[in-house]
Amino acid sequence: LFALSGARADPEALALLDRQRIPLHCFRQGILERSFLPSEGIVFGRIPLLQTQTFLDPQRVLLLRREWFRGCIRLRCLAVRRRLPPARRPFWEGAYEDLLVPAYRGDPPVLEEMRRRLEEYDRLRREEVEDPGRSERLRHWCRAICLGVFSRLALDPWLGILPRPQGRTPDLAEDLALLMEPLFVDVPPPALDFVRTDARTAWRAEAPATPIRRVPIEGPVSAIGSPAARSQPRALGA
Repeated sequence: LFALSGARADPEALALLDRQRIPLHCFRQGILERSFLPSEGIVFGRIPLLQTQTFLDPQRVLLLRREWFRGCIRLRCLAVRRRLPPARRPFWEGAYEDLLVPAYRGDPPVLEEMRRRLEEYDRLRREEVEDPGRSERLRHWCRAICLGVFSRLALDPWLGILPRPQGRTPDLAEDLALLMEPLFVDVPPPALDFVRTDARTAWRAEAPATPIRRVPIEGPVSAIGSPAARSQPRALGA
């Protein structure tokens, strides 16, 4: 259930939604403020046990992180080919692919920095062809939907795949949103066509593209960035 203009948490209404196992996502001006998930979504049984055992195996975690990040890059390269003019495609495909080699090391500080750069590249790339306001609203829709699926999955949403600072949104939901974001923002399904730009966020197609400098990612971890320079998580939900 999506409350597009916000909603107060009425206890009786929340109890009804809980019995029906219906998530509630509250938005304000297109931004996800909070989510209420059914209590029956609390995980138990064999699947979360296997999930925990997987995360206790360093080799499995490394392989899972590699494949997850590779999936993020592949979907973004697909979005580049679908949305950008031919002259800009090689640049952005190369920029994304440059993140793969350091990410494949699997070192948490490096992988966290690559994730931060991936999100920054997304923002700059979309500014070339898309209204930033519409992109941001679609990003929050993607996060709300990825949060809601855990009410039907026997997975612990707080056991994430990619390293990140602890925020208000479950880590695995954030990982899923990062993976699926190009399918919602860059190639959105027809059901999200109503998310359009209003007069307050009018965008001009003739606006110049934001320049980006591809930074070499070679050398020790200290050459990439210190923990203090890394971005803080956004409060997307509860």
